[in-house]
Amino acid sequence: MPTTSLRHDEPVPVDPLVAGPVIVGFDGSPAAARALDQAAKAIAPDGQLLVVTVEPQVQSRGLLSESLLEPGVSAKVLLDFARDRVGAAAPSLQLETMARTGDPGDALVELARERGARLIALGGRGADYEARVLLGSVAAHVAEHAPCDVLVVR
Repeated sequence: MPTTSLRHDEPVPVDPLVAGPVIVGFDGSPAAARALDQAAKAIAPDGQLLVVTVEPQVQSRGLLSESLLEPGVSAKVLLDFARDRVGAAAPSLQLETMARTGDPGDALVELARERGARLIALGGRGADYEARVLLGSVAAHVAEHAPCDVLVVR
């Protein structure tokens, strides 16, 4: 089988820009902001970018079930921030924002399937420590179950 090798002074081949749709899981963390920036750079100028925030919901068991997580920053505030950030950097993108509730990893994977996403971008470490302890790593779950490529940004 023939092999191809690159010399260190040769340019590395670059994949063409992603046409979309590209989904960004956005929780307001610094890593999520960098994921948003990377996704905006990776998508074709007129590509479709969908920014999603997912409010985690973890309920206690029993008759008097209650939420184990307090709501953090409102979805509207997070999505307005993301919209402003992308609008300033890449105004020609087709930008859509969406808020969901539930398990963040499951919500991102499900949305990628619904929309036929080509890429999911998200931060490697979210803003909510309690959610991470109760739900586990969203990035690991998405990387394992996504129907498309996943970009985890640190």
